[in-house]
Parts: sequence; structure tokens; C-alpha cells
Amino acid sequence: MTNIKLKTDIKAIIFDSDDTILDFSKVACPVIQEVGGILGMRIPHADEINQLWGIPLKTFIKKLWPDVDIPKFKEHYYSIMDEKDFSEIPGAKDTIKTLNKDYTLGVLTTKPERLMLSNFKDAGFDLSFFKFMHGADHAPYRKPDPKVFDKSLEVLGFKPENVLYVGDSMFDMEAAINAGLNFVAVETGFYKRDDFIKNDLNENNIISSVKELPNLLR
Repeated sequence: MTNIKLKTDIKAIIFDSDDTILDFSKVACPVIQEVGGILGMRIPHADEINQLWGIPLKTFIKKLWPDVDIPKFKEHYYSIMDEKDFSEIPGAKDTIKTLNKDYTLGVLTTKPERLMLSNFKDAGFDLSFFKFMHGADHAPYRKPDPKVFDKSLEVLGFKPENVLYVGDSMFDMEAAINAGLNFVAVETGFYKRDDFIKNDLNENNIISSVKELPNLLR
């Protein structure tokens, strides 16, 4: 699954949301633990939780608690999350503003659209910079299935090789590369440089934070 050097004809950039441009897991991880406690289940370690971000919540929960009551868990989880405040990954908003001048931008995440839009507005993002913001409501596919990009590519009208996906997880990388997109990993989530390199990502495609992306694309 090795990704070659970034192509020079990038026309569009799609961003993952959580821990890529939105500072998410530091807020959401304790909520996952809190709901587990409310429902009388074991409390998983933060690392066990944080390595799972990027897949659908139902799958995420089942990996932690195979016998959990999914509807009840979601009810508690979303109720608590609705009261939380979110912020940008440092430098993300300025990066989006800069890249908007030269690229078509979009967002693709596995979370429901309602929650995604609420989180972005809470963090102060200018949503007009994005041509689309696709959540779990927009397609029946979920990362790491490469078909998750079908709708986004249709909206963009570009070939996959002209599109860059930026994400923080192995699920992001697998989906993007198998869909024929370029991929850049950021280290603002659970996974770090060595993890991506061990999974055959070109080291030039790894940056510490999204704020380094404009320089990488020059």
C-alpha cells in the first residue's frame, strides 16, 4: 500500500475532521469512558479508545464492548457530547483560509452530519471555504472502504489522482490510497510517524500538523 511522492497536479483537498483539523479525541475519549461507567461496563484505557477513532461509532463501541446496548450507549454519548465545546487543531483555520485560494476544499468524516456541523461551528470554522462537508449521512460506506469517497469525487468532478486526502488514522490512509487518492498523514491523532511508515506510507507524506500542509504543497 506504499504511497509514492505527492503528485504536483493536486486540484482538491479533502480533510478528515476529528484530530486532523478539529481537536476532538481529548474531549470525546473521556465521554466514551464516562458512558461506559454509566452503563456499568469496564472503563477502557485512553489508548485503547484513541486508536479506534475514524471508524463508525457503532463499530467503535462494539470493539470495546461486544455486548453493549448500542442505542442506549449512543443516547448517552450524544447527549453528553452536545454539551461539550470544541476547538481547532492549532493553525487549522488559517491553513484552510490559505489553501482555499488555490484548491477546492472539502471534509469527509464518519460522524453524523448534525454533530459534524455543530462541532465545526463551535470551533469557529468558516464553512463557506468548503465545497462540501460529507458525514455518515451521505453514503452507505465507511472508512476504510475506499467507496466512501465516491460521492465526494462525484461532487468535485476530479480524477482521484488529482485529489489529496488528509487524515490522522490508518483507516484514513487505507481508504484514501485504495481509492487512488493522494494521502498525507498528520500526527495530531493517536498514530505517529513511525506507525505510518511501518504501514508503508512514504515518510515525505507525513507532517506533524495540518498547519505544515501549505509548505508541503509548494
